[in-house]
Formats: sequence, structure tokens, C-alpha cells
Amino acid sequence: MPDRRQLLLRLQELSFTLDDVQLYLDTHPRDAEALSYFRRVQALRGEAAREYEREAGPLTRETAADEEWSWGREAWPWEREA
Repeated sequence: MPDRRQLLLRLQELSFTLDDVQLYLDTHPRDAEALSYFRRVQALRGEAAREYEREAGPLTRETAADEEWSWGREAWPWEREA
């Protein structure tokens, strides 16, 4: 099982790839292969985000649980490495 740091790195890599392909699609909107790749990476990023949230907690306010608000009590991901 990957640790939080590995999960966050994977999520960041997929997010960067998604942004990069999106920029390409802005200038090549009819590239079907690029659009297919974008959709695959988008699905992988969604899976990575769900896995990270299962292990480390919510990434955004939209995925935060209503029952408990723990962001103010725990260290931020970059603080755990120090």
C-alpha cells in the first residue's frame, strides 16, 4: 500500500498531465486521440484522488465529510515531510 506521500505525488503527476493535455486540446480541439487520452487520464486522476482521500482525508471542501471537520487539527501534507 503506498503511503500518503506517494499517493499525493501520483495525484500531482496525473493533475499535471491532465492540465498539459487540456492545453494541447485548446489548440487542437479535433484531435480524437488526444481527447481519448485526456479522458483516460481524467479517470485515472479520479481514482487517484479517491484513493488519496481514503488514506489521507479530503482534498477539497466538496469531498469533506459533514460529520467531522479535521483540517485545522492535522498537519498539512507538506508539513508531514519536515
